[in-house]
Amino acid sequence: MRPTGQSNISPKPDLSAERREQILNAAEKVFTRLGFSKARIDDIVAESELSKGAIYWYYKSKDTIIAALLWFIDPEWVDWDNLADMLVKVLLGGFRRRES
Repeated sequence: MRPTGQSNISPKPDLSAERREQILNAAEKVFTRLGFSKARIDDIVAESELSKGAIYWYYKSKDTIIAALLWFIDPEWVDWDNLADMLVKVLLGGFRRRES
């Protein structure tokens, strides 16, 4: 007989870190293939093989996914106070390279 307060159900392992990494890996592939502006959450859902609800559980929008992806790739690279300015510089740099 089990002592009071204990159940027969074993605790589930915490998969949140693995799920986040799975989502970010899928997002990286999708953003590389389609570009950020053309990528949709549904594309990330398909690539990650998770549900849309699971994606939204961890990330509220495509913008939060790209911010997390930048952090995941290189936490030292992201200047969180100037993230928007930094993204504009990166995007403009890409356009300038394409024009030359």
